[in-house]
Amino acid sequence: MTIRVTSAIIVSALIVVGLVFATASTVARDRAKHAEMLWLAYEDDNSKQAKALEAMVTHLGFGGMIHHFKKYVLRGDAPRIQRITNAIGASSVAVALYGSTPLWRRVTVPPLQGFRR
Repeated sequence: MTIRVTSAIIVSALIVVGLVFATASTVARDRAKHAEMLWLAYEDDNSKQAKALEAMVTHLGFGGMIHHFKKYVLRGDAPRIQRITNAIGASSVAVALYGSTPLWRRVTVPPLQGFRR
């Protein structure tokens, strides 16, 4: 083989390696962008879920509906009924917000399925 043929083979091999590297870099960049998009969508949906679950616990738990119901049972004061109703309404809104997330991204909480009005 002559030097001219050898150098042509080496240059051709370097061009092929460069093209392979450029293609692999483009594919990796596209996949990274896709993964970032999926992560942001996941983060957004889970943030909504977390806020909805927190609202349910706040409005139904102690300091919420349970607290007002206990006070109503112990004291029998009528203004507590409105607070109980408000807490249940706020919880219903939280359940609806939780239900608006896609099913495949939703955390399953079995007791909430019978809570809707």
